[in-house]
Amino acid sequence: MFRKMMGGVAVAAVLLAAGMASAQDFSAARISDDIRTISADAYQGRYPGTEGERMVLSWLQTQYEAMGLEPGGPDGQWLQPVELKRYTPVAGATAAWTGPDGVLHPLTV
Repeated sequence: MFRKMMGGVAVAAVLLAAGMASAQDFSAARISDDIRTISADAYQGRYPGTEGERMVLSWLQTQYEAMGLEPGGPDGQWLQPVELKRYTPVAGATAAWTGPDGVLHPLTV
């Protein structure tokens, strides 16, 4: 699910970058090329907190600057820091939820 979400974010960013340059630059081929670029092995998967993520963010910033966009983040920055949490389930751990009918539904990891 995380991978799909990040893929969606990447596609949205590329579409934004490609679409805002000008109506004349909009093409399926350009979008496809941009997606190929940032999904290439050279970008190392773009996982948060990695060099691959830093590389693709730098690439996006370059695209935005080329379009004449200006940063809108805090203190004129392009990026805004976000703290990510990661949880690893413990084998055998259990949880449960109670449905609207009052029935307890156990969940096992």
